[in-house]
Amino acid sequence: MEANPHIARVMTIPGVGRKTAEMIVAYIDDPHRFKNTRQLSSYIGLTPKQHQSGETDRNGKISKHGPKLLRSALLQCAWSSLRYNPWSKSGDRTGWPRAVTRPKLPQTRTGTH
Repeated sequence: MEANPHIARVMTIPGVGRKTAEMIVAYIDDPHRFKNTRQLSSYIGLTPKQHQSGETDRNGKISKHGPKLLRSALLQCAWSSLRYNPWSKSGDRTGWPRAVTRPKLPQTRTGTH
């Protein structure tokens, strides 16, 4: 089996292994069909839902449109990078998804039931 140069390039991303790189290349196919990274994120389903009403404009959770398997694989890569990559351990995570860098803690009940 010949090595695909696109797969080799994607594998240079910290936390991305061979199988995940193959999946990314297979799902994205031609990256030039996206005008910018926002369109790519939207295709994968990593952009926030927008809730608009009158003058109110707020963002919600991620839209989850697109390939679930690819989103799950990218999340696992992010967790792997957070665990094993010295850069991500340093605490300088500017631009990282909040859900990965600050996992949601279980909510506690207050008051009486």
